[in-house]
Amino acid sequence: MRVHSARAFAITTLLAATALLAAPAWAQHGPPSLAQLKGKTAGQFFKNIKVLNNVPATKLIDGMHYITMALNVRCEFCHNIHNFASDQKRTKRTARKMMRMLFAIDKDNFHGHTVVSCYTCHHGYHRPIPAPLPGGMVATAPMPGPVMPRAQRLRLATGTHLPTLNQILTDYANALGGREALGRTTSRVLEVARSSAGSRRPPIMQKIYEAAPNKLLIVTQYRGREFRTGYNGSELWEGTSRGARQLWGMEAVVPSREAQLDPLAAIQQLQGARVVGMARIGDHKTYVVMGRTAGGMPERLFFDTETGLLLRRMMIYRTIFGPLLFQADYSEYRKEGGVAIPFKTAWWGGAMGWTETVKSVQTNVPVKETEFQPPASHARTPQDGPR
Repeated sequence: MRVHSARAFAITTLLAATALLAAPAWAQHGPPSLAQLKGKTAGQFFKNIKVLNNVPATKLIDGMHYITMALNVRCEFCHNIHNFASDQKRTKRTARKMMRMLFAIDKDNFHGHTVVSCYTCHHGYHRPIPAPLPGGMVATAPMPGPVMPRAQRLRLATGTHLPTLNQILTDYANALGGREALGRTTSRVLEVARSSAGSRRPPIMQKIYEAAPNKLLIVTQYRGREFRTGYNGSELWEGTSRGARQLWGMEAVVPSREAQLDPLAAIQQLQGARVVGMARIGDHKTYVVMGRTAGGMPERLFFDTETGLLLRRMMIYRTIFGPLLFQADYSEYRKEGGVAIPFKTAWWGGAMGWTETVKSVQTNVPVKETEFQPPASHARTPQDGPR
């Protein structure tokens, strides 16, 4: 959705870091590719599958991510990380029982729809929570991340009416600087500092390159190594000078949607977009717009009733065990190159939180098309960078 494309790397990094889930060799070679998994069930591709045999292989890893987040555990809680197929750990055998129970509850009571999930009982603990917690104790749950102000639904006063979607988007375009200014923006380069919630470590610096209409490159220097995440308009990838791999599933939730210089373009691509009501976020009243991506993923957008600017974006990604929320709160809008962009974004995704702050912005600077291609697609020396 543009401006927020810089935020894409935060999520892809988070997910890639926990993606080594089902085979010892992945520790060296990374997770399997989409091409390897496509058309196969989990039982056909992975070893020693007892419950999820008929689940598409492409859905299994996302489901494992969901469990780690719902219980706030790591892969080794259930798995022998040197032999993921092993049934050595009791927790893995217990997890299978819980999966069968979960599927039975949803089948018998909710027509097979995923309503009751792991998080329904666990709430971020590795053991289920058997009783309501006293007030304030919920905050002690070991779930990292910022406390996002909840959106409180507002009732419309008698005789008042909601604006149309076109009116809201027109106000948004004007608040950003106008459609002409948006159309004149052909590229942007940002320096961004990413700080993890509750961490005392220095922020990670990233350089983000964007080009119209939907190309994106994020370059991150971390512990002496350079990591790149890119989108060339059709292919989403991450890699280093050694090569790249395609991003898919949960890893691709945000980047492909965020790779838009013009934020209106992403909103206008939503299917069935409509105004559904009003809500209060902190001191701000907002109009709430809801729609679905081409892939069927629900999104909610919250627009400030006074400024017209986008304050919050929520995306729901559904796994085989339950939904995951990705949420961004945008603030400190300033105009650069005639277009307003949020200089601060608080992200919450996958039970983790981080804040991203824009340090500098350059507009309409030359960026080579080849920079948005995976490293293996074009020659590059280690000293080369986007130009």
